Parts: sequence; C-alpha cells; structure tokens
Amino acid sequence: MTTSKEFSACVAQYDPNALPVEAAQEIVCQWAMPRASDARIERVGLHDALGRVLAEDVISPINVPAFDNSAMDGYAFAGASLAGSGDTVDLAVAGTALAGRPFPAVPDAGQCVRIMTGASMPPGCDTVVPQELVTRDGDMIRFDRAKIRAGQNRRLSGEDLAKDKPALLAGRILRTSDLAVCSRRSASAKCRCASVSPWRSFPPATNCVRSAKH
Repeated sequence: MTTSKEFSACVAQYDPNALPVEAAQEIVCQWAMPRASDARIERVGLHDALGRVLAEDVISPINVPAFDNSAMDGYAFAGASLAGSGDTVDLAVAGTALAGRPFPAVPDAGQCVRIMTGASMPPGCDTVVPQELVTRDGDMIRFDRAKIRAGQNRRLSGEDLAKDKPALLAGRILRTSDLAVCSRRSASAKCRCASVSPWRSFPPATNCVRSAKH
C-alpha cells in the first residue's frame, strides 16, 4: 500500500517542511476519489444528521425576514424625499414604529416615522436614516442629504431566505445552525453516505461523513 509520504514525494516541488500551496492542492486532487453517484442515501433524525452530508436541497417554507423592516434605529421615510436642492432634509415625525407594533398609516409627503430596529417599515417608506445622523427639534428632524441614499438601511422580505427557494444546498456538511433550518421542514433530514473517500489507498467509508477540522 502506498503511503501518503511516498505519494507526496512524487509530486513536483515536494518539500516535507515547506510544501507550496499549489503542490498541496495537486496532492489533494490526485488522492481524492469521488464516490459513485449512486452512493447510499438515508433519512435520519435531526439529532443524527449533525456532521453528515445533505443529500438534497432544503427548501425554505417562509421568507426571512417575513416583512420589510428597519436595519437600525432611526427614522423611516419615502426615498423620494431626498430629491430636491439644499444640503439638508427636514421632515415632520408622524408617529413611531416598534418591533411588533407597526405604524399603520401612510405618512404624508414631508413626513417620517420614528422606527426601531426590526420594526416593520411603514407603508410608503423605503429608507431609514440612522438616529445618529439626525438632529431633532420637537416633531421635526433634520439631516444631511448627502449622508443617506434612497432604500438604505432597509431589510427586504426574503433577503436572508426566500420562500420556496433553497435554504441549504445538497452536498453541505450539516452544522448545528443548519439543523434549525431543517427543522422548519421536517424532524429528519435526507443524508448521503460518504461523498468522497479521502485517500485512494484507504477503503471506501461505510458510514456517513463526519465533520472534519478543515
């Protein structure tokens, strides 16, 4: 049986004390041996899926975020308010939007809504100016027009995960955080047995891949 040391010594530029990246990649490419495409697939409980290879895409049943929301504390307004001349923008505060307590009305032209991080964007609003950039005087705010762009500081519905789109792709080694995503669909996951045999001189793995430190 050929050892890894003997095989590596046949690679150009081999130096056991300082192996160039390209040479190391050559070793990996020559020694890695893909398993047959019909490698055994089994469905396992989520507690047993950790560290195993996902055999099929996991499709998200929901949008994450579920709705357009603010990425920070500040003031939400229509980006069209940025049009015009002058160095500053002046807006009247029409109300407040909190996480779990949205502002239901559509602000009038020249109005804004005080908003907290994670709160639903008020109807008609698409931009948030951070509170640090605002000077407030009573129910009026003022900020520098050049420091904010239309659409800025807004998280769109489905920006992280889109409904009916892949949340996890087949071939992924499942990590702890992935299991929470899988649990939205099922109490189990379809996993593939070892997708690669790490070294040609080793026998094919008979159990599913476990997470390695690389």
